[in-house]
Amino acid sequence: MAEQNPPQAVIIAGPNGSGKSTSATGLLPPGMPFVNADMIATELSGIPGTAGDINAGRLLIDRVRQHEIDRVDFAFETTLATRMLLTRVKEWKEMGYEVHLLYFWLPSDELAIHRVRSRVLNGGHHVPDETVRRRYKSSLSHFFNLYRHAAHTWRIYDNSGAGDPVLIAKLGRSGVVTVSKEELWTQLLKEYSDEEAD
Repeated sequence: MAEQNPPQAVIIAGPNGSGKSTSATGLLPPGMPFVNADMIATELSGIPGTAGDINAGRLLIDRVRQHEIDRVDFAFETTLATRMLLTRVKEWKEMGYEVHLLYFWLPSDELAIHRVRSRVLNGGHHVPDETVRRRYKSSLSHFFNLYRHAAHTWRIYDNSGAGDPVLIAKLGRSGVVTVSKEELWTQLLKEYSDEEAD
Protein backbone atom coordinates (compact mmCIF):
# COMPACT_ATOMS: atom_id res chain seq x y z
CA MET A 1 0.00 0.00 0.00
CA ALA A 2 1.34 3.45 -0.94
CA GLU A 3 2.14 5.95 1.79
CA GLN A 4 -0.39 8.72 2.32
CA ASN A 5 2.35 11.38 2.26
CA PRO A 6 5.36 9.85 0.51
CA PRO A 7 8.71 11.66 0.71
CA GLN A 8 9.57 13.85 -2.29
CA ALA A 9 12.80 13.89 -4.31
CA VAL A 10 13.08 16.87 -6.66
CA ILE A 11 15.69 16.89 -9.42
CA ILE A 12 16.65 20.41 -10.53
CA ALA A 13 18.15 19.98 -13.99
CA GLY A 14 19.37 21.81 -17.05
CA PRO A 15 22.55 22.75 -18.88
CA ASN A 16 25.33 24.73 -17.25
CA GLY A 17 24.29 28.37 -17.01
CA SER A 18 20.56 27.63 -17.18
CA GLY A 19 19.88 29.23 -13.80
CA LYS A 20 19.15 26.05 -11.85
CA SER A 21 20.33 27.32 -8.46
CA THR A 22 18.76 30.75 -8.87
CA SER A 23 15.39 29.56 -10.17
CA ALA A 24 15.00 26.49 -7.98
CA THR A 25 14.64 28.43 -4.76
CA GLY A 26 11.49 30.12 -6.05
CA LEU A 27 9.91 26.86 -7.21
CA LEU A 28 10.71 24.54 -4.31
CA PRO A 29 8.46 24.26 -1.26
CA PRO A 30 9.68 26.46 1.63
CA GLY A 31 12.16 24.66 3.85
CA MET A 32 12.91 21.80 1.44
CA PRO A 33 16.62 20.92 1.73
CA PHE A 34 18.41 21.82 -1.53
CA VAL A 35 21.65 19.86 -1.99
CA ASN A 36 23.97 21.69 -4.36
CA ALA A 37 27.64 20.82 -5.06
CA ASP A 38 28.56 24.47 -5.72
CA MET A 39 27.15 25.58 -2.36
CA ILE A 40 28.90 22.68 -0.59
CA ALA A 41 32.23 23.58 -2.25
CA THR A 42 31.84 27.17 -1.05
CA GLU A 43 31.04 25.92 2.47
CA LEU A 44 34.22 23.80 2.44
CA SER A 45 36.59 26.41 1.08
CA GLY A 46 34.84 29.64 1.95
CA ILE A 47 35.49 30.67 -1.64
CA PRO A 48 32.81 30.71 -4.34
CA GLY A 49 33.79 29.15 -7.64
CA THR A 50 35.41 25.93 -6.43
CA ALA A 51 32.74 23.50 -7.61
CA GLY A 52 35.42 21.20 -9.02
CA ASP A 53 36.29 20.21 -5.46
CA ILE A 54 36.00 16.41 -5.28
CA ASN A 55 35.10 16.63 -1.60
CA ALA A 56 31.99 18.65 -2.51
CA GLY A 57 30.84 15.87 -4.83
CA ARG A 58 31.35 13.28 -2.12
CA LEU A 59 29.56 15.39 0.45
CA LEU A 60 26.64 15.89 -1.94
CA ILE A 61 26.23 12.11 -2.24
CA ASP A 62 26.52 11.72 1.55
CA ARG A 63 23.86 14.38 2.18
CA VAL A 64 21.46 12.83 -0.33
CA ARG A 65 22.00 9.41 1.28
CA GLN A 66 21.28 10.86 4.72
CA HIS A 67 18.02 12.35 3.44
CA GLU A 68 17.13 8.92 2.02
CA ILE A 69 17.86 7.22 5.35
CA ASP A 70 15.80 9.84 7.20
CA ARG A 71 13.04 9.51 4.55
CA VAL A 72 12.73 13.27 4.23
CA ASP A 73 12.04 15.47 1.22
CA PHE A 74 15.05 16.85 -0.64
CA ALA A 75 16.04 18.54 -3.88
CA PHE A 76 19.36 18.52 -5.66
CA GLU A 77 20.91 19.92 -8.81
CA THR A 78 22.35 18.18 -11.88
CA THR A 79 22.98 18.83 -15.57
CA LEU A 80 21.57 15.37 -16.53
CA ALA A 81 24.63 15.09 -18.79
CA THR A 82 25.00 11.37 -17.99
CA ARG A 83 22.72 8.37 -17.46
CA MET A 84 24.16 7.60 -14.00
CA LEU A 85 21.26 9.15 -12.08
CA LEU A 86 18.71 6.73 -13.59
CA THR A 87 19.72 4.02 -11.12
CA ARG A 88 19.18 6.39 -8.20
CA VAL A 89 15.77 7.46 -9.54
CA LYS A 90 14.74 3.81 -9.72
CA GLU A 91 15.99 3.24 -6.15
CA TRP A 92 14.12 6.28 -4.84
CA LYS A 93 10.90 5.04 -6.39
CA GLU A 94 11.46 1.60 -4.85
CA MET A 95 12.01 3.31 -1.47
CA GLY A 96 8.61 5.00 -1.80
CA TYR A 97 9.78 8.43 -2.91
CA GLU A 98 7.83 10.48 -5.42
CA VAL A 99 10.37 11.77 -7.95
CA HIS A 100 9.80 15.14 -9.61
CA LEU A 101 11.93 16.71 -12.33
CA LEU A 102 12.23 20.46 -12.99
CA TYR A 103 14.20 21.15 -16.17
CA PHE A 104 15.47 24.60 -17.14
CA TRP A 105 15.95 24.94 -20.91
CA LEU A 106 18.08 27.42 -22.83
CA PRO A 107 17.74 27.85 -26.61
CA SER A 108 21.45 27.39 -27.41
CA ASP A 109 24.78 26.23 -26.06
CA GLU A 110 26.13 29.70 -26.88
CA LEU A 111 23.70 31.30 -24.42
CA ALA A 112 24.75 28.70 -21.84
CA ILE A 113 28.43 29.61 -22.40
CA HIS A 114 27.62 33.34 -22.13
CA ARG A 115 25.75 32.74 -18.85
CA VAL A 116 28.65 30.71 -17.40
CA ARG A 117 31.13 33.45 -18.34
CA SER A 118 28.91 36.07 -16.69
CA ARG A 119 28.67 33.90 -13.58
CA VAL A 120 32.49 33.65 -13.40
CA LEU A 121 32.75 37.45 -13.49
CA ASN A 122 30.47 37.50 -10.43
CA GLY A 123 32.56 34.97 -8.49
CA GLY A 124 30.87 31.78 -9.74
CA HIS A 125 32.63 28.66 -10.94
CA HIS A 126 34.10 28.21 -14.41
CA VAL A 127 33.13 25.42 -16.81
CA PRO A 128 35.15 25.04 -20.04
CA ASP A 129 33.24 26.02 -23.21
CA GLU A 130 33.60 22.57 -24.77
CA THR A 131 32.20 20.94 -21.62
CA VAL A 132 29.23 23.31 -21.67
CA ARG A 133 28.57 22.45 -25.34
CA ARG A 134 28.81 18.70 -24.73
CA ARG A 135 26.61 18.80 -21.65
CA TYR A 136 24.04 21.02 -23.37
CA LYS A 137 23.33 18.41 -26.04
CA SER A 138 23.48 15.36 -23.78
CA SER A 139 21.36 17.06 -21.10
CA LEU A 140 18.49 17.73 -23.50
CA SER A 141 18.72 14.29 -25.06
CA HIS A 142 18.67 12.63 -21.64
CA PHE A 143 15.74 14.75 -20.44
CA PHE A 144 13.61 13.87 -23.45
CA ASN A 145 14.58 10.22 -23.86
CA LEU A 146 15.30 9.00 -20.33
CA TYR A 147 14.56 11.13 -17.31
CA ARG A 148 11.11 12.51 -18.11
CA HIS A 149 9.94 8.90 -18.51
CA ALA A 150 11.52 7.89 -15.19
CA ALA A 151 10.06 10.67 -12.99
CA HIS A 152 6.53 10.68 -11.54
CA THR A 153 6.08 14.29 -12.66
CA TRP A 154 8.13 16.76 -14.68
CA ARG A 155 8.11 20.35 -15.82
CA ILE A 156 10.26 22.00 -18.48
CA TYR A 157 10.79 25.76 -18.35
CA ASP A 158 12.22 28.30 -20.79
CA ASN A 159 14.76 30.12 -18.64
CA SER A 160 16.31 32.25 -21.38
CA GLY A 161 14.70 35.54 -20.35
CA ALA A 162 15.59 37.98 -17.60
CA GLY A 163 12.36 37.32 -15.68
CA ASP A 164 10.86 34.22 -14.11
CA PRO A 165 11.11 30.87 -15.91
CA VAL A 166 8.26 30.30 -18.41
CA LEU A 167 6.55 26.91 -18.35
CA ILE A 168 6.77 25.06 -21.68
CA ALA A 169 5.10 21.77 -20.73
CA LYS A 170 4.48 19.53 -17.73
CA LEU A 171 3.43 16.04 -16.73
CA GLY A 172 1.21 16.09 -13.65
CA ARG A 173 0.37 13.38 -11.15
CA SER A 174 -2.61 12.42 -13.32
CA GLY A 175 -0.21 11.28 -16.04
CA VAL A 176 -1.49 13.91 -18.48
CA VAL A 177 0.96 16.15 -20.34
CA THR A 178 -0.14 19.79 -20.45
CA VAL A 179 1.59 22.00 -23.02
CA SER A 180 1.79 25.76 -22.48
CA LYS A 181 4.06 26.61 -25.44
CA GLU A 182 2.83 24.32 -28.22
CA GLU A 183 5.13 25.44 -31.03
CA LEU A 184 8.27 25.34 -28.88
CA TRP A 185 7.35 21.98 -27.33
CA THR A 186 6.78 20.45 -30.78
CA GLN A 187 10.12 21.82 -31.97
CA LEU A 188 11.96 20.41 -28.94
CA LEU A 189 10.36 16.99 -29.34
CA LYS A 190 11.30 16.92 -33.01
CA GLU A 191 14.88 17.92 -32.27
CA TYR A 192 15.64 15.86 -29.16
CA SER A 193 13.14 13.04 -28.69
CA ASP A 194 13.96 9.67 -30.28
CA GLU A 195 10.27 8.79 -30.29
CA GLU A 196 8.41 9.53 -33.51
CA ALA A 197 5.12 10.37 -31.85
CA ASP A 198 4.95 11.80 -28.36
